[in-house]
Amino acid sequence: MKTALQAGALADALDFISDALATSTYIPVLAGTRLEASASGLTVSATDFDRYAIGTVAGAVVEDFGAAILSATALTGIAEGFPKDATLTIMADEKSASVQSGRSRYRPPLWPITDFPLPLTIDVPVCSVTMGKHELRNLFGRTAFAASTEPTRSYLNGIYLHEAGGALTGVATDGRRLARNALPTLEFVGRWPAGGIIVPNKAVAIINKLAKTAETIELTVGGPVRASETVTLITIRAGGRSLTSKLIDGTFPNYEQFIPAPSSNSALIDRADLVGAVRRAAAVSADEALCLGITWSNRDTSVQLCLTRAVDAVIDEVAAETHGAARVALSARLLLQLLDMIRCDTLRLDPGNHPGTPVLITDPADTTFVSLIMPMDWLAPALESVRKRARQ
Repeated sequence: MKTALQAGALADALDFISDALATSTYIPVLAGTRLEASASGLTVSATDFDRYAIGTVAGAVVEDFGAAILSATALTGIAEGFPKDATLTIMADEKSASVQSGRSRYRPPLWPITDFPLPLTIDVPVCSVTMGKHELRNLFGRTAFAASTEPTRSYLNGIYLHEAGGALTGVATDGRRLARNALPTLEFVGRWPAGGIIVPNKAVAIINKLAKTAETIELTVGGPVRASETVTLITIRAGGRSLTSKLIDGTFPNYEQFIPAPSSNSALIDRADLVGAVRRAAAVSADEALCLGITWSNRDTSVQLCLTRAVDAVIDEVAAETHGAARVALSARLLLQLLDMIRCDTLRLDPGNHPGTPVLITDPADTTFVSLIMPMDWLAPALESVRKRARQ
């Protein structure tokens, strides 16, 4: 093979490959990148057995067709060491490889092409769907923060994608919070798997990165031919790049039973005002498990905030339209992460009618997004004491 390309284009493609795959391995050939020069251009690909990533090198001029496996570390170091517009020429055969630029010449490590593992491919597609980057961000970006990272519950280590009421719906939870977003206007080619799929966190992170640059993204689910119509893989294609990832083998819990119905106790609050109040409270305490108390009573025109473990440390109020009464304690850290995702001017905070009920935080103008957070124990004086201090 022989191809000429710009250093910056090669570095960008290799950067995508590196992000998509695990960084540590004890199998030497997995440290290599497969370069394939064909009539359609130059592609680089690699695998870590759980994922298979392909990147197209923009603007590459192919002189001779062929394929080779070169050291990913060496190629990246060479490409990043030159100006982005520098021209590199890559040549390789079965015995040797070289990278040249002007009078500079390098011989990166080369592995036999037959040593490269078989790529993950969907030979039997079951369903595919195409969406814009805004829709992709809503589906994955607004829910990924709630996914668990605990290895003991692998079925929660990703986003559960399923069809609900004709809408492609993404859900993530770690047992302390939950986020759900639905896309009701997508058209499916085929039928989405009845039981849904669980996309692992690593693949979700790459999907969210692709959404920053690509205008349209195609998702395809299916499996290898040997698995008949069993859905075990997902492929994401966007802007000359693709990632095929294994799905999490497990059953996602029946999350709908944990989402409470709206109650008579709620508050409509300006999101920016609430974010500011929570950050001010967090600035006062060095406690990473900061517990924030939020209270209101009938006909109040504001909600009161304090630290449940140090009530005198913070006394704050945020204007709100309140209904009923509430006294709830929430993790300030988890609340801030959720508020960063909800993206609305006015939010609805609903702690329910009974202690211990999950707290619903929603956008009254957007019924496609639902989030909840579990309350914490209130370890401080009673409600009336907090309200008295807030008014002094």
